[in-house]
Amino acid sequence: AVVSTQSTGKHSNFVGFPINLDGAQVNVVEPLWTRKSSEISEEEHAELYQSLSGRRDNPLYTMQFAVETPVSIKCVLYVPQFMPQFDLTNISNFGISLYSRKVLVQSQSPKLLPEWLMFLQGVVDSEDIPLNLSREL
Repeated sequence: AVVSTQSTGKHSNFVGFPINLDGAQVNVVEPLWTRKSSEISEEEHAELYQSLSGRRDNPLYTMQFAVETPVSIKCVLYVPQFMPQFDLTNISNFGISLYSRKVLVQSQSPKLLPEWLMFLQGVVDSEDIPLNLSREL
């Protein structure tokens, strides 16, 4: 039950309606990238950054933007205060998370950004991409 709770929480943490499993709500984190940047505190950004990166520091810089044409994309990116150590032979452990309609499609998707930006952490969410996109990546 613990594994199913973790998996459900990981992939549906930001869905807009409550998901309950074994009597407890598993999606409790609000998708910050859907809100206006002026409404989001530094503490909320730090909490999201830490949950995405697994780090304890706060981001050095935060960039949030939305694009509506030709594809609807909402994005929040974080520059870490300290650059992580990279194994350049295995960059699959780095990248930003890809969401479709607030549902995780691919965690740490290295093909969304060029390799020289692999230190960035963040989320890209689109209403226009299919949920099964991860099979094509």
